[in-house]
Amino acid sequence: MDSDSRNAGHEAGMREDSVSEVPPQHVAIPHPVVPVALHAPELEEGIGYRPILSEHDPDFDFLYEIYTEAFPPEERRSREQLIEEMGQPEVCVGLITYEGERAGFFIYWELEDFIYGGHFAIHEDLRGDGIGTSFLSQFLRWAPKPVIIEVEPPANRTAKRRIAFYEQLGLKLFPCDYVQPAYDPDKAAVPLYLMEAAAHTDRRAADAQEAPEVLIPDDALLPWQYEQVKKSLYEYVYAGCKLPQ
Repeated sequence: MDSDSRNAGHEAGMREDSVSEVPPQHVAIPHPVVPVALHAPELEEGIGYRPILSEHDPDFDFLYEIYTEAFPPEERRSREQLIEEMGQPEVCVGLITYEGERAGFFIYWELEDFIYGGHFAIHEDLRGDGIGTSFLSQFLRWAPKPVIIEVEPPANRTAKRRIAFYEQLGLKLFPCDYVQPAYDPDKAAVPLYLMEAAAHTDRRAADAQEAPEVLIPDDALLPWQYEQVKKSLYEYVYAGCKLPQ
């Protein structure tokens, strides 16, 4: 999911929730929705976030440079695919700033029942300063739906550190048979695990001085709806990619 996570300067985490024996009743996950206010959460502690809407944005090249530096070819889209991704109404390709200066980027998809946290990276010169931790912790507090991310299985020390980072932020690991589809015919599919953070109340309703509404029960989607979550990711996030057999 990120370079603060997929690189040595990464950090990761999740919640230790007990799972009841009776699955909670969740709504089906079929259709994406247009995110409210073009996905620009209000952040603090010097952290900013704004959508980049096209390749003509003056900060797009900065974002793409970090994107290609932080992720190996099989774990990222081509420049043309990234530009196409920016045109999807449920997607936010956003620039992270710190104290007004460009610091990194975060891409996420708002689907009907959950938010998928995609690629995330902090510029290599700023890693280790806590910017990625501050941004993600605030984003998770803001998110009105469960947040699901992809991580590499804990097969080595670096992957274990990434998972531990996300666990510290409140995400929970869900070992599974999940595979990131190949972005191109000449790229390989990537076996991954999923992690999830529970939903929070709708802060937009609270800001409007209304009673906060819990959009999704404070239960994990993955233990009960893993196949639906995977299907939704494959159908929307990886549309056009070669799906694993």
